[in-house]
Amino acid sequence: MMKKLTVNEIIKNKGIILHKGKINLIVAPAGSGKTYYIFNTLLDTKKKSVYLCDTSNLKEMILKDDEIKEKVKGTELDLNKATFDIDKYNCIVMTYAKWFYEMNKSEYKDIETIICDEIHNLYKYYDKFKENDNYKIVIEDLEYRAKNKISNVIGFTATHNRVKKEMDFLLSENDTSTHAFNSEWNVINLSNEKDIKRLNEDFTYRYSNYKNLGYHLKAFNGFKLGQKALIYTDRITTALDMVNIANECNLKSIALWSMNNKEYPMNEEQKAVRESVLTTGIIPDGIDVLIINGSYETGINIKDENIELVIVNSTDADTQIQARSRVRKDIKALLLKSNNMIDDIKVVVPEKYLDTPLTTKDKKDLCKDLNIYNENTRILKWTSIKPIIINSGYDVIDGRIRINKKLTRVDTINKVNI
Repeated sequence: MMKKLTVNEIIKNKGIILHKGKINLIVAPAGSGKTYYIFNTLLDTKKKSVYLCDTSNLKEMILKDDEIKEKVKGTELDLNKATFDIDKYNCIVMTYAKWFYEMNKSEYKDIETIICDEIHNLYKYYDKFKENDNYKIVIEDLEYRAKNKISNVIGFTATHNRVKKEMDFLLSENDTSTHAFNSEWNVINLSNEKDIKRLNEDFTYRYSNYKNLGYHLKAFNGFKLGQKALIYTDRITTALDMVNIANECNLKSIALWSMNNKEYPMNEEQKAVRESVLTTGIIPDGIDVLIINGSYETGINIKDENIELVIVNSTDADTQIQARSRVRKDIKALLLKSNNMIDDIKVVVPEKYLDTPLTTKDKKDLCKDLNIYNENTRILKWTSIKPIIINSGYDVIDGRIRINKKLTRVDTINKVNI
């Protein structure tokens, strides 16, 4: 079996050189050792450096990581106070939003290396917050520093499509070469390396509406063995719905979102779980399902060995990759939202509907009892439910019988193999 290599090993083995004068973009899959390469190779010097990231959660995780925290420091509350002490640490950690306010301070004029982690989100934020120029100015500052060889600028991502779109990269999805160049960027694409380490899952399934997640949670036998699930979704209201769905399945769940949200302040239990996840990567005992939203899409690395199921309630390909990657281990099953109708739901038909002719009213009652939703959050009707029942191991036989002397069309469901 071929040994799987880390980013650090591949770059060293291939003699890949970073270019001063361009922004270097390293594209590598989750689980390939990007963080180790950043803090043990790129920043393992006595020269000033800055680590920029997309969220406060990721910044906080870096500052609390036992293997990293002695090498780095956060920004001072007093913006006029010097922030570097080379004998103790050489790297300042902050978000892209914070860099907008810090970048013109005197102590940042001679930065040797600037790391831009999750750089795709810098461009995502630029698109999202165009009403102000903060992120545009940050991008221009990084480009200026790189072009004028003031700093080595190195960006990292596992999902480079956002950056490709914005910067018009000449990098094809089918391009298996390690390097691609244009006038502004040096792209080092390691995502196609066959021997690179990456996260894996045994099975990948799809679903169309989160209201049907109860079926999938009940079907996951791992909970009986003490295994856990991570769910990613976008809206807080959806996360709260999912808590109720998990509770209906007799599973203890908890949802986390931004600490800065004023409309939905987190309670003490949520804060304690957040602290555990950010500090240790472990979901506390007694919690079966952890639900996170966009503020944690790239902000946490969960190292809990008990997680075997990840559910991503988004159809965006980049989000699916990033959210799945929060669990830093191989897993048994990955469940992704699909734009299609119903892909993998398996149902159990109540006994009262089996082996008996079902009229139109009976079939409507069955649809209500099964309670399966389409992508528009409407309960599925018989024409959509029928193929799901067949796919679940039943025969559905069309027929006609006389009811009150009138020939009536019916369907009969027979159990075959569930």
